[in-house]
Amino acid sequence: MDFYSISAHDLRSPLNTLTLRTQLILQGKHGELPVGLQQDLQKMDADLKSLMEMINDFLDLARLDNAAYELEKDEVDLSALLAETMENLRPQLEAHRLTWNPEIKERATVVGDARRLQQVLTNLISNAVKFTGDRGTITTRVARCDREVEVSVVDTGRGIAANSLPTLFERYTRAADAEEHVPGTGLGLMIVREIIEAHGGSVGVEST
Repeated sequence: MDFYSISAHDLRSPLNTLTLRTQLILQGKHGELPVGLQQDLQKMDADLKSLMEMINDFLDLARLDNAAYELEKDEVDLSALLAETMENLRPQLEAHRLTWNPEIKERATVVGDARRLQQVLTNLISNAVKFTGDRGTITTRVARCDREVEVSVVDTGRGIAANSLPTLFERYTRAADAEEHVPGTGLGLMIVREIIEAHGGSVGVEST
């Protein structure tokens, strides 16, 4: 994993520069752009952002695989963290004309690493956004179950094939029918599993 970590780290700086330059051009730094050129640059910008997401996944996995890595242990209000995450993702929801249906009936706190737990929520909700058609609904739930807290992300997308469910949280695994439509490394859900298990929890999926 050292090779992946070093390679990903070295690639991130030039990609950041390319992304910044592309955005400045789109914002009119060098004057008004022809429609065709603007569309091409927008596609380039989207591809650069996808590459950056992939690199961040590799770096996160390298950190989680490091035996010396330690999670922060603070009291975290999951209800508030979920609401904050949804607010951060609101532009994605609006772009796809999605409705957010929050079902948070009580304050639920856990001991853990707020930044990593927010990473989990962001990953799960972003996946729901990607695979839910326009004008769909994403429902988020927080509920207490004895000494545990259960957080659910439910969407009205097309679902996942039954043969893909058992391996969905394994390394480099993606739902077979989604591979041609949405870019990604297949590491996101594995990172979710690693973070949740490091907190002493578990993660799963149900789909029809």
